[in-house]
Amino acid sequence: MEKMNPRERFMAAVRRTPHDRVPVAGLLMSAMQPDLMELNYTYEEAYKDVDKAVRVCRLVHTAYEFDAINVLLFGRVESEAWGSKADWILPSSQGYRFAFNTEWVINSEKDLKKLKPYDPKKVPCMVRYLEAISRLREEFPGVAIIGMVNGIGDLHTDVVNDTGMFPGDSNGHFNTLYAYMKIKPKFVHQVMEILVEGSIAWGKAQLAAGCDALLAHESAGYFSLPASQYEEFLVQYNARIREGIGGGVYIFNECHPKAYMDAIVDRIRPDVFHIPSSIDIKEAGDKYGDRVCLMGNLALHTPTDLLCVSSWQQVKDASRKCIEAGKGIPGYVLSAECEIHFGVPRQNVKAMSEAVREYGARS
Repeated sequence: MEKMNPRERFMAAVRRTPHDRVPVAGLLMSAMQPDLMELNYTYEEAYKDVDKAVRVCRLVHTAYEFDAINVLLFGRVESEAWGSKADWILPSSQGYRFAFNTEWVINSEKDLKKLKPYDPKKVPCMVRYLEAISRLREEFPGVAIIGMVNGIGDLHTDVVNDTGMFPGDSNGHFNTLYAYMKIKPKFVHQVMEILVEGSIAWGKAQLAAGCDALLAHESAGYFSLPASQYEEFLVQYNARIREGIGGGVYIFNECHPKAYMDAIVDRIRPDVFHIPSSIDIKEAGDKYGDRVCLMGNLALHTPTDLLCVSSWQQVKDASRKCIEAGKGIPGYVLSAECEIHFGVPRQNVKAMSEAVREYGARS
């Protein structure tokens, strides 16, 4: 087969049409840290300055030679558009860390009226993001560009105060969402009904700016949410976001999808299912490969993952195993299971792209 450019290769794989080799892509928010440090930028500076954002995306693409550029600018873009506020409060690695919420737009049910529809072209953080996409599209016409929309559960935690609204709850994050699903389901539905419209508008704006694909990151299944609740809330509204955006390639990433895989594939109907290392690639391909492209699933996400402290050769060997498992699947993209941890050495990340060039040829 004639050699494809990275964009052609990625798009053929996600559409499950013939392509020359397995493409490689990855979530590099944390893994951008060495590149930011080389440029002497913090995450905050790159998020707030388009020139710096484009430079770091350019450096990342040059360093790792992936088939797709993930334009993930480190902030809480959608929650900021809704009125929440974030700050770079984590002190790890000299401040080189992306933002976390410090203020939420909704702190009680009375605040629901504060959720006002927005125009992505008039929200400063989104305008910066869209300009970065447009400039990268012009500079890299032969490389796929992936934007991002939040999963509806993740977005809910960014707009509804999740720092412990119940007595004795000090964990925050999804605890408030889970409790509200049980005791105040109407309120959760009301919030998600509004959020869906913003996510659709934001996804369409990124595609218009030059993205080929959008990655929806959902981690609300992390604590083994009952399947009935996952489907009532997360599947329903993520499916509406996917349908409302319409065009472009839709990649769905769920951190712990094992109990929900049928619902994700059948009801959300993503073009690409980004799976974690807990899911066997071949088994998933045998069951779902005729309906969805699979992406994953190297364990490079947390400091406890073996590959995060492994050698370049070990990462390359693990990549080869994934490639071999995915060869019988019409569409497969090599990737880490989630974002790549900032502690993974640069050469180990690049081992993924070296592996697909050496072992990823497809007939």
